[in-house]
Amino acid sequence: MKSIEHSLTVTMLARRIWHAEIARYLIAGAINTSLTYAAYLLLLPWIPYQAAYGLTYALGLVIGYALNAQLVFGQPLRWRSALQFPAVSLVQYGLAALSLEVLIALGMSTGLAGLLSIVPTLPVTFVISRWIIKPKSASMLALEPDLTA
Repeated sequence: MKSIEHSLTVTMLARRIWHAEIARYLIAGAINTSLTYAAYLLLLPWIPYQAAYGLTYALGLVIGYALNAQLVFGQPLRWRSALQFPAVSLVQYGLAALSLEVLIALGMSTGLAGLLSIVPTLPVTFVISRWIIKPKSASMLALEPDLTA
């Protein structure tokens, strides 16, 4: 009986951690979007809009990695995961572009479809980010140097 109670407790704890990570992931995304959009607006009077967008997109990758590693998943910054993290953006773009096409084909306006196309990317990019940033075993962490060291 104790093993069943223990299993239930562990399962409930795991679910709480999972849900807390998802909430922090959404908050980190909102922070990243706000910071990069503000930087974009600040750069617009000084440089062409495409240059401003490119710079702030790159800034968003750096901020996104730092927020996801430290705030969302409680992991140190590491070279390996930092170099893998841009792949999350590629997956997000592809999935959002596909969602956009499907929503427009279903008759949705392009404006609303552009907004809603992001929704299916959230759980997918969360899982990929978690997989990249939070390795399964502590032994993997020992093999990778800490970026802050």
